[in-house]
Amino acid sequence: MGSADQGYGVNYQYNKTFNANNFLVQAVGHQSVLALAADQKGNLFISTKMRGLMVYNIYGKTFKALPLTGSTSADNKNETSSLLVDTQDNLWMANGTEVIKTRYDGRQLNVMKRYPVFYAMSLTQGSHGIVWATSASNKAYAFLSDGEMKTLPIYPPTFVFMPCALQLSEGPLLTAAFGQDMVEVDPTTMEVRKWEINKAAWKKCMPRSTFIPTDLYEDHEGNVYVGTVTNGLMRIGPDHVSAQRVEGLSCKDISAIEPDRTGNIWVSTMNGLNKIDSHHGGIISYYATDGIGGNQFNDRAACLLPNGQMVFGGTHGLTIFNPERVYSKQHIPLIFEVLKVHNEIISPDGGSCIDRNLEDNPDIRLSYNQNSFSISFAALTFGDYERASYTYKLEGFDDYWVEAGNSHEAFYANLPAGHYTLIVKAKSKGNNEFATQNKINIVVAPAPWNTWWAWMSYVLAVFFIGCQLHLLRRRMQQEKAAVQQAELEKEQERRVNQMNMSFFANISHEFRTPLTMISGPVGMLCDDKSMTTDNRKLLLIVQRSVTRMLKLVNQLMDFNKLENDTLKLRVRRVDIINEMLRICDIFKVNANEKGIQLHLSGLEDTYLMWLDTDKLEKIMSNVLSNAMKFTPKGGHIDISLDVAQGEATIIVADSGRGIPEEQLENIFRRYYQLDNQTKGKLNWGTGIGLYYARRLAELHHGTLTASNRKGEPGAVFTLTLPVGDEAYANTERALPEDSQEELYPIPHEEETLRDEETIENGKPTVLVVDDDTEVVNYIQTLLIPYYNVVYRFDADNAYKTICEEEPQLILSDVVMPGRTGYDLCREIKENLQLCHIPVILVTAKATVENQVEGLNTGADAYITKPFDPKLLLAMIHSLLDNREKVKQLLINSTQTDSIDDKTLAPQDKNFMDQLYHIMENELSNSELDVARLTEMLHISRTKLYYKVKGLTGTNPSIFFKTYKLNRAAELIREGRYTMGEIADLTGFNTPSHFSTSFKKQFGVSPSEYK
Repeated sequence: MGSADQGYGVNYQYNKTFNANNFLVQAVGHQSVLALAADQKGNLFISTKMRGLMVYNIYGKTFKALPLTGSTSADNKNETSSLLVDTQDNLWMANGTEVIKTRYDGRQLNVMKRYPVFYAMSLTQGSHGIVWATSASNKAYAFLSDGEMKTLPIYPPTFVFMPCALQLSEGPLLTAAFGQDMVEVDPTTMEVRKWEINKAAWKKCMPRSTFIPTDLYEDHEGNVYVGTVTNGLMRIGPDHVSAQRVEGLSCKDISAIEPDRTGNIWVSTMNGLNKIDSHHGGIISYYATDGIGGNQFNDRAACLLPNGQMVFGGTHGLTIFNPERVYSKQHIPLIFEVLKVHNEIISPDGGSCIDRNLEDNPDIRLSYNQNSFSISFAALTFGDYERASYTYKLEGFDDYWVEAGNSHEAFYANLPAGHYTLIVKAKSKGNNEFATQNKINIVVAPAPWNTWWAWMSYVLAVFFIGCQLHLLRRRMQQEKAAVQQAELEKEQERRVNQMNMSFFANISHEFRTPLTMISGPVGMLCDDKSMTTDNRKLLLIVQRSVTRMLKLVNQLMDFNKLENDTLKLRVRRVDIINEMLRICDIFKVNANEKGIQLHLSGLEDTYLMWLDTDKLEKIMSNVLSNAMKFTPKGGHIDISLDVAQGEATIIVADSGRGIPEEQLENIFRRYYQLDNQTKGKLNWGTGIGLYYARRLAELHHGTLTASNRKGEPGAVFTLTLPVGDEAYANTERALPEDSQEELYPIPHEEETLRDEETIENGKPTVLVVDDDTEVVNYIQTLLIPYYNVVYRFDADNAYKTICEEEPQLILSDVVMPGRTGYDLCREIKENLQLCHIPVILVTAKATVENQVEGLNTGADAYITKPFDPKLLLAMIHSLLDNREKVKQLLINSTQTDSIDDKTLAPQDKNFMDQLYHIMENELSNSELDVARLTEMLHISRTKLYYKVKGLTGTNPSIFFKTYKLNRAAELIREGRYTMGEIADLTGFNTPSHFSTSFKKQFGVSPSEYK
């Protein structure tokens, strides 16, 4: 429409769709409409915020205010938040303090009844004519047909409010409350039942905040629509389990839900009015620009008039329209306008992203660094452009449609490489006047490092790296196999070394036996006074050689222990200077023979320190032997001792060729020998001496190092040993030990001659057990002048002989085929008949551990090969003499309490205690004999005879008689009984027999004995 002075104006047809009743709209004005209700007579009741309640008759076109009859002026100002016309055309009103039942007679509103209800939020009429009111609490109120009000708690008594309720077609009343589950009430029983809606679906329907319902509606299929605040419109299926959101509404804040007569659902929101088509579910949104008067509607302010018109109330007033009016669609073109990359407009020139204008829908090709862009679009409505609403979706990237509203530009940033299609839809806001869409293809090229040929190169690179890793793994496996092979070879070498060391140890044991055969006779010949001086000197050389060989054998055995970490340190407080002088004296003879001078310094006076003399001797012997070996004739060896800063330092310096500097540590390696020394005799050796010496020094918590003289040829060996008490643990300190010579002193010649005279008439029997015939012959030759010698070559035959002949002493080797000497000794000491027989173990095993093992088996003595013949004779003599003393003690005693515990073995003492006890109990029994004793002791007659004979030297009958006479002598000394009583108490039948036996025993008659 044009004018001469006002330009032109456009009058759109769609603006006449809404609010055609200008009278009613103008009458209400821009007041906020809170509630609406209509009766069958065409009366529309309107509750406004400021002007109270009004009524409009759609047939008579009359409009007026409607105050309550008999009410005060304050009633007209109350905000009536809910209105309801029931089936009896009664008007129900709810405000903040009460629910009022009224009736409109065409002129005025008459109050029928008032109900006190705090803040009633909605009114609904259910089945059975019951009117329900929900409130801002957990309670619902039922107004029965008889006028009674019934209160019904629906939810737990917490902070809760019920904005709405709905009468379901099946009969129950459905309620919805803040933050609570949907609940239905049976109007007959008033029972409450919760709907079990799927939790996952329900949670999906509410992406924001808490469940706040606003209105409820049930369609003809049984679907229940729930309007909410911020969560939009939800639809619950007829099964009351499934739930889903209704997408596409103009706003997520729902105000009211009202159906029209054709089944379409009209939904008012806080931003626009929406129509949901009942046939295909399509949604059309209407805004103020479409003529609805305003976009913001109030909760539950909606109603359907009898003539089919619909009325919605909002903050702008009323929106009244005929929902049956339908508009035809128009074909409106939708074009793409401008492409911007990184906010710069792109034109279709050569080498650009597009080859022609964007409105021609060209394919857009972007490089990998152009993946942030925007595309503008527009629907050519050629009219009110604000009526166009846009939605778009980038297929391949977006999972949902983006609601753009009036905005006609799509933005994307950091889009991954790929092929996409941008689809844009446009539709009219207010009606179904038009709907159109368009699409355009977009290609984002991958980065150079993300192309197919790049990935091919990656694959090739990975393949190459994999091959290299495979080769590396194979090399590692080969190296690992080589290491394992080396370890196996090392282990094999260790086992071979162990076998060699075991072989050397066994050979060393074997060496001890022939050394015994040499040492013993040589020692006896050296003691022969008839031998000339020259011959004695030669024998002394032989004896020194034997001693040297024995030391070498001991060194081999210690070397084996050192390799197996079983060699123990045994230190005691000794004079180190005295020990050094003794060691140096041994080498003086050899030094004089070679023309070598020994210079000693610092070896004066005395100095006590903790020292293992055996280890020191072996260290110094190897060091001095090495110095003697490499010192030329006419040379000199300097030996010095110094004690400072808690260490004793011994230095041995020779005048030989010295040691190459690079070999100073190698000489301490096992089996290592220098090549620069003179070959042959001077360099003879095994290469273990210095290794052995250093290991012993380390075992002694010290060090052994090598160096060269400064300014002159020669090697220097330095040994340092700690002198403090704290350097050695208690387990490394040796207990005081008595030597075998001290335990068994060798008698003088005169004493030996007297022994020969005493045993000439009856020699004791000595059993020799050894598997070496030469050793047996040697020991037999040594013992035969003094003892009756019986020999056996194994433990089994020896044990059988012991049981048969009862020798007075047993001399046994330890290492024998079959059972060892330890086993034989243990078996003897466990036999009651034989345990009193002394056992001497003779062996080449010379360590303290071996001696302890032998003594733990019950051996009475332990002697090592090679032994001194005089020591062996003294040991045998001492043990036999002790046995004779024990016999005399037992013959002259009446109990074992007076005998030392060490004199008798535990088994022997236990046996004698039992025997003394029986004889004491049977003292007066003149008929006690051997048979009675064997029965009471539970042993055989033979075993009793041999046991008593072995312990006392007499048979059981004589020993029992001797015991009776000893007890008689004790009774006589007590002086409490007469001779006749004593004879009777001791089991003698007649006093004369007692007197004769007593005088024969003691040499005097009983009356003369005191």
